[in-house]
Amino acid sequence: MIYFNIKMVTDILDYRNGKYQGPTTSNHQRHGLGIFIDDDLTFYISQWRQSKLNGPTLIYLSHGKYIYGEWKNNEPHGLNIYRSGDTVLLGKFKDGLPAEKCLMIFERENFACIINQVEGQEWIVGNSGTINSHSVLLSFISKMGISVPDHYFSLTKFASSLTHRNKAIKMFPCPNNHCYFGFVNGLGIIFNSNNGVVSVGCHQKESLC
Repeated sequence: MIYFNIKMVTDILDYRNGKYQGPTTSNHQRHGLGIFIDDDLTFYISQWRQSKLNGPTLIYLSHGKYIYGEWKNNEPHGLNIYRSGDTVLLGKFKDGLPAEKCLMIFERENFACIINQVEGQEWIVGNSGTINSHSVLLSFISKMGISVPDHYFSLTKFASSLTHRNKAIKMFPCPNNHCYFGFVNGLGIIFNSNNGVVSVGCHQKESLC
């Protein structure tokens, strides 16, 4: 078994391709619950392990495009939800790739379909239909044979679940119906009411409230 000397760092650390705030090992590997923002302003929060994304993870790529769920060694591994605009993909992943069945939701058309992969063959469309309520959505998920925890149905609920035992990383409301998520004084992200990004970077609490 390998043991690491983990230290909690409240300062923002500069890396070659971005900034990080959170626990590190003695050789500056990201290790534990922390936030990384790369030079393209992509926001990552994860239970890092030796600088790799592990456990419950949220990645916000750009306005209206994000993925969250279970990760292992820098790859989605387990239940994940990926959104790009009005299109949502929900399903279980294995080693970075969708496994077996996934649910595609097209919100603008209120339409969804289950896509299946038949051993080694291409993906084919299975059950499909109109989604006009949460109960209908749950019926589609039940046909996939998977369980989706309640907090997975909301980006902000999932984000809150990451930090419910962490005193340094918080989520709280801001003016203009915005929401801040991150270190109280440090790296974080501001969402609007539609989960769009208002600001990514370093924030001070007095400027947020």
